[in-house]
Amino acid sequence: MRKRNICCFWPSTFFGIFLSLFFFRSSFSVAQNFDNLRFNGFMRSQVTASDNKALYRERINQTPNFVNHNVLGLNIATEIDPYWRVNGQFLAGGGDFHFTTTADWFFATFEPRDWFSMRFGKQSSPLWLLSDSVDIGVTYPWVNPPTEVYYITPVRTYSGVSMNFKNEIISENYLSLEVYAGGVDNVFDNPLFSEPTVVKGDNLMGAYLLWSNDWLLCRLGYLQVRANVPNFGIEKWPIEAMSAGATIDYGGWVFFSEYAKIEEKRSDARRAEDALPYQLGAGALQQKIESEMATGAQPSASDVQDFIKLQGAATLQSAQAIGHQAFYTTLGYKIKKLLPHYTYASLKAPESQLVLGGDQTSHMVGIKYSVTSQIVGKISAQKIFIKDGKIGIFNRNADGSIPEDINGTVEVKAAIDITF
Repeated sequence: MRKRNICCFWPSTFFGIFLSLFFFRSSFSVAQNFDNLRFNGFMRSQVTASDNKALYRERINQTPNFVNHNVLGLNIATEIDPYWRVNGQFLAGGGDFHFTTTADWFFATFEPRDWFSMRFGKQSSPLWLLSDSVDIGVTYPWVNPPTEVYYITPVRTYSGVSMNFKNEIISENYLSLEVYAGGVDNVFDNPLFSEPTVVKGDNLMGAYLLWSNDWLLCRLGYLQVRANVPNFGIEKWPIEAMSAGATIDYGGWVFFSEYAKIEEKRSDARRAEDALPYQLGAGALQQKIESEMATGAQPSASDVQDFIKLQGAATLQSAQAIGHQAFYTTLGYKIKKLLPHYTYASLKAPESQLVLGGDQTSHMVGIKYSVTSQIVGKISAQKIFIKDGKIGIFNRNADGSIPEDINGTVEVKAAIDITF
């Protein structure tokens, strides 16, 4: 008999039990408390372009992109009784291939005490400093959060259970600890492929620690997951990620800083085992191609393409493909409704540069203009520096080579963010 994976089984079991109890308990309360239903939302309209024909990140090049990052979000919340409430978020946005509308997250919260709560359902990943507001542009100075850190995000949402403990440790200073577990089923646009990239994962476990007051917020997060990404040939790779960051808003000065690391933890023996089928396949095709060429025959185009793909897959499986570290620091100063700011960011990657890009640094200047507390306009310019032989977060050419003249590329963005 096949052994059941307990780490994957228990979060979904508890999720099912508690959610069943919740809906049984609240079935008659929903109609009575329908007046408690609350709606709010946010939207962003954005345009991005660069001075380079090479594609950067999500189809950004010399042609202005009015599609990616445009988003409309609707939050729904209702309080069932003093202990239970339900929250959901629906997200509509543009991607590389089409506009989509999804239930971004939807969960039930049980809060029997002021200092303790539990959540059951699809939730946003709490790993990053901006996890709680990454889509809500009015809450941060940039047009988009720094690419170097937020491009390597392995998990946007997860389905499972979380437990949160919070307490006021000293006057107006709060400490929160959250632990969570579950599974992952996320979809990301990726212009390297003709379809979106699906990230699935199980054995997800993580935690974060948060300290906050009126002017300071510090956050430390960690997660591990066993990931599957078919587009990249990733199957059951153990992934670990962590981040540490802080924000300060004091005396007109605004400061953001965050460090993030993501690493795949396969052993050398596992990498060799994963690469072997592709190496054998590439070897067999190579012999066939060489044999045909020796007789004067022309190898078929499909055989040559398959050989290149198998070679690339063997290289990916045998290398440490994910081992990225990223960092940014932002400093700004409020001048009435204006917030000019400067950001330095850095990304370091393994030598293979096969997944999530390669080394780059960038300098960005921007201005945030607050029309009201709910409407802001933003503009920024970022210059990207990439050493020879590195790819940064640019996309490879169709033949797998690194684009030329990408060092010194300037990216310009403008956006309007609204909450309602």
